[in-house]
Amino acid sequence: MKNKAREKYKFTVQTKITPEIYINFAKFDTFMLKKRWIFPAFVGVVFITLAATLYMMRLLLLAVTAGIVAIAFPMIYFNTFRKIMKENTHYAPRGAVIDDYLVNMTDDGFEIYSEEEQAECTWADMEAAYRLSNCIALYIKKDKPFLISQFNERRYEQIWAFICEHAGNKAKDRQSSVF
Repeated sequence: MKNKAREKYKFTVQTKITPEIYINFAKFDTFMLKKRWIFPAFVGVVFITLAATLYMMRLLLLAVTAGIVAIAFPMIYFNTFRKIMKENTHYAPRGAVIDDYLVNMTDDGFEIYSEEEQAECTWADMEAAYRLSNCIALYIKKDKPFLISQFNERRYEQIWAFICEHAGNKAKDRQSSVF
């Protein structure tokens, strides 16, 4: 009976999320998917424009102040993100596992089991799948990702090919993304 239950799964992956995988994924999710870089860039452009306008009006002190804000705001924004990532992984030593779960994949969908939760999803109901440089992110819902870490290059490629075959255009390769 156990053999028949195992045969129904095409892939069973025990995935382990390390701080490096978590940080890489968080950068991708925050800046590429959610596009949270747009707001600080917009504020920077607005304040640079304001600084230029004030400079042309010969209000030099205000122009310098606006220029400082134009540079400082984006720097503080991105530095805060970096600090939060560092704090989230501070107590985990390099290479340590900060989360782990089991992913079972079939032709119909996938199931995810962890100590905290259990989820299952069909390929048709899945939001998206992204292949990053060191993990595959399976989004059950828009804000509910599960990661499959790269543990064995050949098996990792097989899993990605299987996901692409079943998810179709929902599977996107982002290995060459900025992060």
